Amino acid sequence: MFYLFLFILLIIIIPKHTKVEKEASHLFIDMYKIPVKKVKNPVKQVFLIEKYFNIKGFHSYQITTLWIIFGSIIGGAVLALLGVAIGTSINNPTLLGTLVFLGLFILIVGVIYSWIRIFRMHSKIRPQSWIRLFNYVDPELDTQFMQEKKWQKFLLLTLIENKN
Repeated sequence: MFYLFLFILLIIIIPKHTKVEKEASHLFIDMYKIPVKKVKNPVKQVFLIEKYFNIKGFHSYQITTLWIIFGSIIGGAVLALLGVAIGTSINNPTLLGTLVFLGLFILIVGVIYSWIRIFRMHSKIRPQSWIRLFNYVDPELDTQFMQEKKWQKFLLLTLIENKN
């Protein structure tokens, strides 16, 4: 129950996608004439562009994060259930408590580490993916604006300036 509560809280407070980033990704596709399908979700759009240019970035980080979440859930649950099964069959409360504690500890540490990775993904990895794309398509473009807090707006402004 606690794990589910933390996961729902994580979904509520992670940084959201903006319309500005969606517009910027569509402008990027039009400006550099990239033959990919336009989608509404900017993260999926960046993935499609990265896939077209064969650049590993945001999507590979997402997959790694999902494997870590999956591993912590399965590992923690298996260890806790194994502790219950072994501890009750040999009537050893110390072993039961230790294995259940380790299983719950793995679950909680997995949640916390997942939070850190997801926040990093949305605050650092997404701008870095855009920087990689710009460096691949237009190496002369200055990408210092991507270090700003409102990088999505600066991204759109830079694309509009360079379009004209």
